[in-house]
Amino acid sequence: MSRSEQPPNLSEKKTSGNSPSGYSSTNSSSSKRSSLSGALENKNLADKKHADSDLSKKSPTKRKRGVMASRVKLEQAMRVKGFKTQAALAEKIAEREELESAPRDMVNRVFRGMPVEPQTIERVAAVLSVEAYSLYLSSDEIEKQHQMAVETTAENISSPAESPFEQPDSHGKKNNLFLAVAVVSIVILFSLFYFRGNILQPFLGGDKETRLMPHDSEEITSKQLRLNQSISRKTSQKLPLNIAVVGIEAIDLPELVPLLQQELGESKQISKSSILTAVKDISPWEMSERLAVDYVIQINTETKGRHLATYFYLLNDQTRRLVYADVWTENAISQYSSKIAVAASNRIRFLLDGEQIVSDDNKAYVPLKEEAVSAYLNGMDMVDKALSLSYINQSLLFFERALKYSPHYIKAQAARCEAMSRLYSVAKDISVIKEALAECQSLADSGQKVAEYHYAMAQIYRRLGKVEQAADSYAAAIKLDANYVDAMIGLAENYLAQGAKTRNPALFKSALDVLEKAKLVSPDFWKIYHAFGRIYYLSGRAAEAIEAGEKSVSLSPNLSSLSNLGNFHFCSGKVSRAQEIFEQMRLMKYVSPLVLFQLGAVYSYYSEYEKAASLFEEYVKEVKDDNTQVHADGLIGLADIYTELSQFEKARKNYQRAFERLEQERLNGKDNLEIQVKQLYLKLALRLLDGKLNPTEVENFNEQLVKLEPKIHNPHLKLRLLFAWMLLEQWEHAKRVYLQLAPTCKAIADRPSFDRFKK
Repeated sequence: MSRSEQPPNLSEKKTSGNSPSGYSSTNSSSSKRSSLSGALENKNLADKKHADSDLSKKSPTKRKRGVMASRVKLEQAMRVKGFKTQAALAEKIAEREELESAPRDMVNRVFRGMPVEPQTIERVAAVLSVEAYSLYLSSDEIEKQHQMAVETTAENISSPAESPFEQPDSHGKKNNLFLAVAVVSIVILFSLFYFRGNILQPFLGGDKETRLMPHDSEEITSKQLRLNQSISRKTSQKLPLNIAVVGIEAIDLPELVPLLQQELGESKQISKSSILTAVKDISPWEMSERLAVDYVIQINTETKGRHLATYFYLLNDQTRRLVYADVWTENAISQYSSKIAVAASNRIRFLLDGEQIVSDDNKAYVPLKEEAVSAYLNGMDMVDKALSLSYINQSLLFFERALKYSPHYIKAQAARCEAMSRLYSVAKDISVIKEALAECQSLADSGQKVAEYHYAMAQIYRRLGKVEQAADSYAAAIKLDANYVDAMIGLAENYLAQGAKTRNPALFKSALDVLEKAKLVSPDFWKIYHAFGRIYYLSGRAAEAIEAGEKSVSLSPNLSSLSNLGNFHFCSGKVSRAQEIFEQMRLMKYVSPLVLFQLGAVYSYYSEYEKAASLFEEYVKEVKDDNTQVHADGLIGLADIYTELSQFEKARKNYQRAFERLEQERLNGKDNLEIQVKQLYLKLALRLLDGKLNPTEVENFNEQLVKLEPKIHNPHLKLRLLFAWMLLEQWEHAKRVYLQLAPTCKAIADRPSFDRFKK
């Protein structure tokens, strides 16, 4: 360990190689030692050497620099996290840090209570998901350990059996007693002095090791960071403090450093030579000394996919403080350089000068907890993956973890709301999206200047079918962040929903224009091409849809991109290629039950109804096992197949379940065109299973279908409308719908049951 790691109050005191206390004869207790030596003059020299040697071996106060962890706290944290052995913990550290071998020796030293670097305990704490300081030895534990050690030392010194020079007279006994008391006193004094300066330092606020970031409410004064005489002298003489910025390539320091300098003012000078300097071969505690500055601003980053977490620390050889932390997409980080510089500089000025600076909303910036930022980063990485129940649940867990550490983290709050809306799109539980809407609306005051808040609101509105309100919220998000790719994709999907509803070509064009802008910002993001494919597909441009789908899969072969591509091939008439893709999806780690539905449709196309029915039944079972609501489409498809197999009771049962499912959605507030069309078809199918319709019933169904037909533009709803006309044997109406539908999906148009319309 370098000299820079020594506490100022100990670094100038030379230790004696043989002295159990570690003090020289010139320290502050020299007068006491003089009187003690006078009392011991008559003692045999060999006796003194023996006692000194014994204490040197057995005294717990032998100086070892570093901090120590509590084995009790370590084992408790392991139990909570589910680790059964130290070896398993070491393996997890290796996995997290991408090491070639597990650091078992390091873990062993920590568990044995040996003094180690603070960073060592931080590595263990990160895997155990606790804060490092919570694993340190407490003052009670230290006092108990040293009391036991002192008692043992006293017993060894005063024990007659271990003293070959014991005198039988009373004067000798008094000398022995006096010697024991004196030595024990020295041990206790040294223990209190040393352990306060080295072990209890992170808790007592002294000047040895790192103190972790306090809770948001903790007051910090400039004295806590003004730790050496040089800095104190500069401060008293109003000389500028020298600061180096140490970062890595992921941060654009040439742009950021001038902004930091501007915000810090003339009293802090950033060393120009330190810009873009990455110091990897030395400890953080040595940086200020090696760079010959008073403080170092160390910038660390953590990347997950297209998201980047940035952590700014202010440190010198005595302490380290987190002054800024947050997550941005990599393409947006430069856009927020000014905002980052202001926040970090305000916190630095507060720590060094006690200067409290408030923002426009009259709040002082308090950095987020590292654990909160890291959890949010992992959650956003899950969001960028496929739209599947597994990834949605994982993202929700990460966002909830982030809010546990930083309850007012507005980005994590908004992301949790948006994730709940995605959960609704998969599970179809209207109560989930209602909860998401209420939760997101509660953030209105704090979220008005946060793009992520407006994006979350837009996603919820779009999934509720409120496209106008969604459009306004997307626009607000993009106004705050012109490069917000997710909001651009959402806005394009919103245009697509409006275009599919009205068949207005201008809306399809608007959707494509927005995606072209998004592609300029993030050309390798798979979701952009995923959205391109959907727009091309619904506007009848099958070849372009497949091309976009192939691009999306090449960038990220996940369940969503593969599902889209399979559907595009199916509707273009390449059913065997679609089947290959769906079979490939079944082999993936996180499989969605949806793939069973898609394969069932393929076998239904081939008229292999038994196989199709088996796949649909498996789909329904797996959805139930996931504790989510079964899609009405799956139940309708299964009932249609049982009708083809003449298994009418099974068909009736599933038609009825589908109707009840849709009715539940309607009563929960989702009363839209999709529900109306499907419920009308189900009423007709159930009624026909009971027997032939009478003329009045036929006329009633005809009137309702005629009213709905002009409103229907979605291909899936058109197909349901076509089947309804066929059940009523209204062949002219059915043919008209078929001719509208055929260009959209060749596989549907080629079904044998539609042969009569091809003439």
